[in-house]
Amino acid sequence: MTCKNILLSLSLLLPLFSVSQSGFKIHNGGNFAVHDNAEVGIFVNSTVGGNFRTRNTLIRFYGQSWTNESTALFQDESSSGNGFTGTGGQFYFMQPNPLTGTSTAQTINGGLSNVFTLNGLSFPNLTIDNPNNVSLTGNQLRVRNDFQFLSGKLITTSQSIGIGGTIDGFTNSRYFVTGNSGSLVRYNVANSTVNFPVGYDASTYNPITIIESGTADHFAVTALQHLLLQGATGSPASINAVDASWRITDAVAGGNNLTLSPSWFASDELPGFNRAASAVSMYTTRWDVIASSAATGGPMFSQLRPNITGTGYFSVQAPGMPLPLTLIDFRGSFQNRNTLLEWRTANEINIDKYIVQHSSNGRDFSTIGTVAARNTQSNYYSLVHPNRTDGIHYYRLEILELDGAKQFSRIITIYLNNMNQVLVYPTITHNTVNVQLPQNGSYQKAKATLLGVNGQTVSIFNLQKGHNHLQFGNLAAGQYSLRIETDKETVVKQIIIAR
Repeated sequence: MTCKNILLSLSLLLPLFSVSQSGFKIHNGGNFAVHDNAEVGIFVNSTVGGNFRTRNTLIRFYGQSWTNESTALFQDESSSGNGFTGTGGQFYFMQPNPLTGTSTAQTINGGLSNVFTLNGLSFPNLTIDNPNNVSLTGNQLRVRNDFQFLSGKLITTSQSIGIGGTIDGFTNSRYFVTGNSGSLVRYNVANSTVNFPVGYDASTYNPITIIESGTADHFAVTALQHLLLQGATGSPASINAVDASWRITDAVAGGNNLTLSPSWFASDELPGFNRAASAVSMYTTRWDVIASSAATGGPMFSQLRPNITGTGYFSVQAPGMPLPLTLIDFRGSFQNRNTLLEWRTANEINIDKYIVQHSSNGRDFSTIGTVAARNTQSNYYSLVHPNRTDGIHYYRLEILELDGAKQFSRIITIYLNNMNQVLVYPTITHNTVNVQLPQNGSYQKAKATLLGVNGQTVSIFNLQKGHNHLQFGNLAAGQYSLRIETDKETVVKQIIIAR
């Protein structure tokens, strides 16, 4: 069949077909057949509302936009069957346009409202050969047989594309771009490896493979930009994980026994991530923790997790290392001779409990209580420490994760001074100390003098009752004396300036 033959048949069948310099359309009810070994080039925007029938043919589309109306059909031009079981023709979306010499992006309105539908509207086979990419717009698209990349990407935007056969030619420069709400659907996934060559955007490629050892099903995969701390919501993880995640859904819930293998590049790894001790994590009410193992491959790396009984959000993390926890505030105060310790957190994830520890010297800590973690977005905790000992008290939190990893908060200092003592702390410092004078003292004036190693005066500070914070500035490292004088007594404390 030649292009001349096709144009002649079109002229005879109008108004079921129309063709002009601005567009080609198969109207609702029209039948347009291209038979064995024919090649047809379409150089204008096209709309299909009728039946575009092909068999062992090649359709090269060079226009900018292709629209499938809801009444469109792409039957196989065969002598038997329902028209949807044969091989059918190959539809190529191609650039540059050989007539104009120009090259542009192309769009497809797939015409399908439910990509999980396995009958009706679908291309028989589809090939993308456009370095400017092809985007889905308006509706979803299904390819009942095979899909091939020769150049460019297929951008699903907010739509989905379903592939019934094989996907060939995918690389880190040729894949399906899903964004946050598009997806790639593969049908009848069963007990063999099925590739989902997806990425979040045109510069991020994070494919994943699925094996379904349970009940065969249709699966949709979306590659997401970040690992969010609450799965679908929350802040992005900033350390100890791959900066990506995957949303997986199926057509029929239940009956799953999945093996997942997500992939990533070294450039996707956040600080602290250890690919030699990593694992695939699934979010339910929290990101779960499983035994870690070494990733395989390179420069694209992969992890593997079998025996997954559900779908949802998945990521790759380093379970032996803490994910971000924001300790917004940790403070203490004395109330009725007891210490009230309070702290607030955000982005809690995989935290088991908080172990509250106390020390009288700032070095040797012992546990005074534990508080279970809630693992929600925003939390307030408190613990009361019965304490009747005058002096300086040091507190810290040991934060224990579900997998046994731990981290410590900063140390806070609380002073109790009901015995008219002068307290000075810390005595090893960079440039500041605190001086606590008795609140009930009978003195009228007080001052502090910082003396150098030879007794020379370095600084003089006026003091008030209660707490005083002294800043020394940029002093040379070494030992100094702090002389505290009231009209009742004089106290000298040794201070070490460390650098």
